[in-house]
Formats: sequence, C-alpha cells, structure tokens
Amino acid sequence: MFLRFSPYVLALVSGLLLSLGFAPYDQAWAGWIALVPLAMVPFLFKISWKEALAVGFVFGLAFFGFTFFWLTEVTGAGWVAVVAILALYPALWSLAWLWITKPLPQELTSTYNLSRALLGSCAWVITEWLRGWVLTGFPWNHLGVTQAKMVAIIQVADLGGVLMVSWLVILLNLILALTFLRVHREVTQKQKARSHYDFSLCLVLLALAFGYGARAVFDRPKPVQNLSYLAVQPDLPQDPWGEGVSLQEAVNRMAQLTLTGLSSLSKQDPGIIIWPETPVGQQILTDPIFRNFLEFITEESGQAFLFGTNRIEGEEVYNSVMLYQPGGEEPEVYRKQHLVIMGEYVPLGDAIPWLRKLVPLGIDYSSGKTSNILTLRQPLVYLAPLICFEDTVVSVVRRFMKNQKVDLFVNMTNDGWFRRSPQSRQHINNALFRCVEFRRPMIRVSNNGVTAVINEKGVVWELLQDPITGSIFEAGVMKGFIPIPARVNTVYAHYGDWVVGVSALALGYFYLRTRKSRHKLKN
Repeated sequence: MFLRFSPYVLALVSGLLLSLGFAPYDQAWAGWIALVPLAMVPFLFKISWKEALAVGFVFGLAFFGFTFFWLTEVTGAGWVAVVAILALYPALWSLAWLWITKPLPQELTSTYNLSRALLGSCAWVITEWLRGWVLTGFPWNHLGVTQAKMVAIIQVADLGGVLMVSWLVILLNLILALTFLRVHREVTQKQKARSHYDFSLCLVLLALAFGYGARAVFDRPKPVQNLSYLAVQPDLPQDPWGEGVSLQEAVNRMAQLTLTGLSSLSKQDPGIIIWPETPVGQQILTDPIFRNFLEFITEESGQAFLFGTNRIEGEEVYNSVMLYQPGGEEPEVYRKQHLVIMGEYVPLGDAIPWLRKLVPLGIDYSSGKTSNILTLRQPLVYLAPLICFEDTVVSVVRRFMKNQKVDLFVNMTNDGWFRRSPQSRQHINNALFRCVEFRRPMIRVSNNGVTAVINEKGVVWELLQDPITGSIFEAGVMKGFIPIPARVNTVYAHYGDWVVGVSALALGYFYLRTRKSRHKLKN
C-alpha cells in the first residue's frame, strides 16, 4: 500500500519543501533542492500519463495551498479555486517530464542526464510563463523568486527575466535528482562508474551566473540625480465584506501622517508625496477636507502629490492614481490596466450574475487602456505608476518600458486586504525582479506593509518598519532621497521572455527527433 502511494508522498514532500523558499520563511536553499523528490518519481515508479498528471497536481496543491493560504483572509472559497487552478500547471510539467525521460535507458549517462535536465528546465519555464499569462495570469512565486534575497544570482534577470532565474534553479534540481539516481546505480553496481561531467557543467553554469551577478552588484555608477520623497503608510483596516473605513477617517489619518512628515521637509528640496492605492471605494476628491488639504500640499509645501482614488467616468469605474503638482495645472491620471480577477472584475459576471456574490466588491471595474508615464516637473523625473499587483506583472511593466523615458517605478498598493499575513512580503519579493530586469529603482507605498525603496539591483534600500518591534505593518511615514541612475536598455527590456521561445524550440526539436526515431524503429 505504501509503495502504491509513494509517488504522491514524494510530490507532497517537494511541495511543502518548496514552500520554505518563499515568505515568511525565505529559505533560498529550499529552491535548489525541493524538486528533487518530484523529479525522481518517473525513475522510481512505473507510472502512466494519468498518474503523472495526478502526481504533479498533488505537488501543486501542497505548494500553492501552503504559500497562498493568505487568500483565506478575503475568501476561503476563492483560495480553494485558485489553488486548484494553479495546480494544473505543475501537473502539466509532471506529464512533460514523464515524456522527456521515457523510455528509461539501461544506464544513466552524463549525456542523457544533461540533455533531459535541460529539456525539463525548458518545460518548467514554459509552464511558469503560461501561469503568468492564461486568464490574465497569476505570476506570483515563480521558482526564481526563492532567490529574491540572493542578490548576485538574481542579476541575470536583466538578461532573461525572473524565468531565467527559474531555469537555473530547476536545472540544478534535475541534475541533482539524476546524479543521485546514477550514483545509486553505480554504488550498487547496476552500471559502471564514469565521470559525471553533467554535474560539473551545471556547476560551471551556476558559477558563471554568480560571477555575472557579482560584477553587476559591484558596478555602482554615480546617480544622475536624487529625488526627495515622503511615503505614507496609514494602516487603515480593510473589511472585504463590509463597509470598511469611512472616507473621512481615511483622509484624516493620511493627512495627519503627511503633515507630521512634512515638518522636516523644505521647499528647497522639492520632491513628491505619495499615498497608497485607495483604501476606500469612493472618489477621494469628493471630500471637501481632502480638496483643502490638496491645495495646501501642492501650493504651500511645494511638493508634488501622488495619490490613489476611484474615478467614475461616465458609466465606467477606474482604479486610478492622480498626480498634482504646484502651479495649478490639470492633474495627470493613470488608470489601472491589469485588474484582479474575482476581485476587481468577475469573468462572465453579466451572463451569470450570481458569480458576483462570491466576491467582496460585487462590481466590475474598467481596465485602463494606456501606459501613460507621469512627468514630475521639479525635479524632472519620469514615473511609471503601477497599481496594486501590477508590479508583479511583467507584461504591464514592459509596456511602460517601450518608452525609455522611465526613470522610476512607483507602486501604490493596498495590501491591507490581507492583514498581517505573508502576502505583503511575497509581494515585494516578486516585485523587486522588475527593478533588476529593467535596471530601474522602485518606491513602493502600501496601506499596510511593505513600504520600501528598491534600487536597480533588486536590493531593498529603505524599509518602513517599527524601530522597536521591527514590524512592517505599523502606520508611519518614510522619507529620504532616491538615487536615480542613468537609463539603460537591458537585454530583457528589448527581447522580453526570449527564454520561453528558446525553450519551446528545444522541446519542439526533441519532439520531432523522438518521433523520427520511433518511426524508424517501427519500420
């Protein structure tokens, strides 16, 4: 009975072990070894393609169920649905891995191990890419994100994005699994012992990636300018299924924090004040107290002011940010493009109205159509605004980067929906890869953790936290200067997810080659 269910035990072990690589644990080592048990399944057990799908699905349930448990802070039913859908992607990889490794050779050679590990890595990044794209995508916690704290390793993201980091991590997992199996065969004299150049080549590749990253980290050119900022984290309570905080309470809390922070700022250092994504489901400009505050901030303090608000435009409702600057000119507006599925919009909501009862808001927002860059005049800095989890959706960021004017990413989010769960720390770990991929710094301003500045190397430069407890969730302000580096056009910015295209070509070539070989055997 145990042998019959052992493949699922290995899948479960891999899923739980991989969970340690993400917040709140952040154990980078787990990413390099967690998939070894899963990868060994086709070699230890005779499984069918249906069983391969089931094994991968069990792995996905364990991994996604554990790492995304914070979704239960908003909806338990949504957590179950999301986890079940996401588990389909590792199920597809498990099926692909079975196809890649079959038929099993009598001897595991270096050539076989290296070629299969490379192909298995290609299959993995394709499934991760699909997960970030299908049904608008949920590109959180790719395998490469386990290395978010490993600054040298993640620098290769400016070449091939976070998926290139995932490719390196899964490659070592597969090489380790195949090497372990081969050594076991050699020790038990089931095959002759020979040199393992596959393992050596993998280590050389990782060393080259580390060397590239170390050089990038220590390359610190002088910034072209410094931008003064004041970020406000109000820690306003959010109630997904109730009314939540009132507009007046929200304005008062954020205004008081802003005025406290302004007491040490000078008109001699013009910069920007940033509030988070709107914490209330109303148009903040309708509040008379806010309008008076807005006039004071822009005219008396000499600071630009960027804040989040809902905007009703005709019959459309947008999740937006607005930039006001001294001088009384018309504000610049950005409307969120990538909406949260089952949060800001309900698929088939018009055709099946009862679906809207399953989500807190019960209405559909409209999606913005343009990636308009905001221009800060004093000093001259071009901002790419990213609302909510748009900083984790690389396709949204790349649309901004088509215009090389971008100097700084600004993410305004309301992670308060998920209270003090690991969600906020997972959010910033995913977001920091955008800084590396495009070599731009980012300031993140949240209602409730994590408010921070990330430099163009993916390093958290400044972090708002309680000086005594170290908590990242308390109300407060963060202020200082952001070094703005010279603009560069990275390989990734120019070519995007080319790693996926190369992976697809490799698997396609393998398919044609194996098909041709089987055709010859039949004849």
